Amino acid sequence: MARVTSYARAKTAAGEIAPAISSVESNDFGVFVSHFVRMDELTFSCVGAYRVTVCASPD
Repeated sequence: MARVTSYARAKTAAGEIAPAISSVESNDFGVFVSHFVRMDELTFSCVGAYRVTVCASPD
């Protein structure tokens, strides 16, 4: 989730508060995992395996 939090900080103007993560849905398929993270109106799709997670930016 650190990448999603970093994205929120980068997109927030000076003096504004970054939006909080409102929901997280995780699916564990043994070695492979997928996450969907909701932050305000943005949804991030993340997949990972072997301790590496990649998130698609909603831009």
